[in-house]
Amino acid sequence: MSKFTALVKNEFMKLFSRTGTWVMAGILAVVIIGGALITLLNTEPPADNWRAEVQQQVEGDREALAEDPEAVFLQERLTLNNYRLDNDIAPINDATQWGFVDFVSILTMFVTLFTVIAATSSVAGEFTNGTIKLLLIRPVKRWMILLSKLIVSLFYAAGLLLLLFVTAYLAGGLFFGFQSPQLTTLYIDNGQVVEQSMAASIWAGYGLAMVNLVMMTIFAFMIAAIFRNSSIAIGLTIFLMFAGTNVVVFLSQYDWAKYILFANTDLRMYFGTGEPLIDGMTLGFSIVILAIYFAVFAFLTFFVFSKRDVAA
Repeated sequence: MSKFTALVKNEFMKLFSRTGTWVMAGILAVVIIGGALITLLNTEPPADNWRAEVQQQVEGDREALAEDPEAVFLQERLTLNNYRLDNDIAPINDATQWGFVDFVSILTMFVTLFTVIAATSSVAGEFTNGTIKLLLIRPVKRWMILLSKLIVSLFYAAGLLLLLFVTAYLAGGLFFGFQSPQLTTLYIDNGQVVEQSMAASIWAGYGLAMVNLVMMTIFAFMIAAIFRNSSIAIGLTIFLMFAGTNVVVFLSQYDWAKYILFANTDLRMYFGTGEPLIDGMTLGFSIVILAIYFAVFAFLTFFVFSKRDVAA
């Protein structure tokens, strides 16, 4: 076994030996199941005669558009509903399996939070507990130690994201009934209605959420390596995670705002019903910006960790 493989294995053992690792996974599962129960009790199941409800909404949107012809949301919803009626495609309710799986995708913020806690603890916690010295006396490079921690943290993030999807899928199926993955969802792209498999749409959304997870994890690593304090790293990362997008929206009138990290972390805005936060942004542009931020964060993290004096 190579030295690096041994480091990764050791980090996995430390991660799963912590009670908090399992507690966070348990909390995520409980929140999902609780959400399914609340949805079951508070959301009307899909109507048998969905066409009548959609037709009623179409008539209401036409009246609203007569008063406000520039309402883009109403225009798009009217287009989608007319397409549903013409092609006999029922809307997907939250009180259905795939509708629920899509709805709980908002819980990726919990996945990010738990990953940040685990990641910062694996770095700053070593300094706090003094165990970093035991790692550094090993005949391995410092960057290998840090890289092993980063890899394990990203695996934990992917595992939590998979747990979120699987638990939501099973809870949705048990509470609302299992559905075919071939159900069709609709969205508008460049003024045209596009049909897509609901399952494929959701899988893509969960996969794109991993991009934000990676960026928040490497940012938390950087803060933990610089300050050697889990509380600062967790607090700052969480604050920026929740406030970042709002700051971008506030500054969206300025063209330079598109270069801010949080204007680019949610790549889902380029797919489905989403849209860029700032005009002129493209998928390629955001990928390049994210790559630059990742490189900067990674360089600072490894540089500081490699040069840090831990003698004390």
